[in-house]
Amino acid sequence: MSTLNLIDVKQAVRSVIIYFNDLQNILSLSHSIRDLRLEEVELVESQWLITLGYSIPKDDLGMQLVREYKIFMVDAETGDVTAMKIREL
Repeated sequence: MSTLNLIDVKQAVRSVIIYFNDLQNILSLSHSIRDLRLEEVELVESQWLITLGYSIPKDDLGMQLVREYKIFMVDAETGDVTAMKIREL
């Protein structure tokens, strides 16, 4: 694989955010995602590893929040999201 064909980190992050937002719409979650942030980025072989963090309500009133993290794998040549995992701290 030639490094000239790799997408850059901005393109990889855009792909992940679009993918993440589409999942939220498909799942029609009853809770709202708050404070979405880019946490980590790493290029490993032919995959971008992108970690997003976000807060969700811990209670029904939304007064207490809990922070969650997801790792997304993005094909560095195509920009396709190939996997999503829970990021444990």
